Amino acid sequence: MTSPKNPLPTVSEFMDRQTHAVHEDEDVFETVLSLIKFGITGAPVVDRQGAPVGLITEAECLLLMTGGRDQQLPKGPVRDYMRAFTTVEPHWDIYYVAGMFRAKPVERRFLVVSSGRLIGVITRKDILRELGRRLAER
Repeated sequence: MTSPKNPLPTVSEFMDRQTHAVHEDEDVFETVLSLIKFGITGAPVVDRQGAPVGLITEAECLLLMTGGRDQQLPKGPVRDYMRAFTTVEPHWDIYYVAGMFRAKPVERRFLVVSSGRLIGVITRKDILRELGRRLAER
């Protein structure tokens, strides 16, 4: 599972290629329904070219509950509710990325980007699976 160039396991070996990405123009409530339907806690937001432009998570969706007036929920495109994101590259080793998660303990996922396009997502759980595998080999 490692390459001759990089003897350490890489992001590309453990990332999830099914990202559930949403388009920045998508209605935010449609996005909330998608997150619920697929049982995911967040999704990358992409532009028309597939480049990541943000991240929408349960936390941002909860803001919808508190942002309205007169019991009217706010509405609009996802881009109005998304937040900043962190990217990693597919060839990076997962131990380096694990250190990034430690440095940003509130982050649950990083977007995997190659040539400016979203190609996957890697989560803390993806990295812990590798640790579990290595511990089981002992």
